Amino acid sequence: MALEQSPADNSFDLIGTIPLIAAARRFGIPTHVSEGPGQGSSGRQVWTCWPRSRMEIAHDALAQVIHCDCEAGVTSAGRANVWRAFTSGWSYEGDFVDAVAALALHVAELRPPPRAAEP
Repeated sequence: MALEQSPADNSFDLIGTIPLIAAARRFGIPTHVSEGPGQGSSGRQVWTCWPRSRMEIAHDALAQVIHCDCEAGVTSAGRANVWRAFTSGWSYEGDFVDAVAALALHVAELRPPPRAAEP
């Protein structure tokens, strides 16, 4: 089984507007899983691809965020299914996936853009 980053294209992408997927793309986290090759009925190789669960993506995003910002974290807010995402001077409350997505997007905005490779 291989994890793949979903391809980015220049066409209108509604999926990219979903905060968790947008955060995953900003951190280079795979949003889909693929597997193969297998043999199809026509004798051709078959590859299959399906989306990863939102929870798996959120856990990977949280690990990346904590790696980039040692003050960042997510903790229970003390109410059923409400989590508090936080970092220095910022917090957000929501369900786990939404809290992680908001935190990841916030931290991504603060990160300096990657430098271009020198020739």
